[in-house]
Amino acid sequence: MTTRLFLQKTPKEDREKNEKLPYFRLVLIPEEEGGDWLDIGAFWPAKSGNGYSGKTNDGVVLDASGVNPYKKPEASTEAQPED
Repeated sequence: MTTRLFLQKTPKEDREKNEKLPYFRLVLIPEEEGGDWLDIGAFWPAKSGNGYSGKTNDGVVLDASGVNPYKKPEASTEAQPED
């Protein structure tokens, strides 16, 4: 099963008014047009200054058991044929 997600950036004006608001919100895209967008998590700038840290909402479980690790493609050592 594939689930469509959307990473929504909180407008800067809103974050300036309330600095506790997340920088990004992770939401589920509705399967049907006109359906409700469901917030499932949020991300804030990391204290280290590198990247973002986040958390999911209560009841959200992320299952990564079927994910294959990324393998960097090997560089081809064969000569490329010329046209």
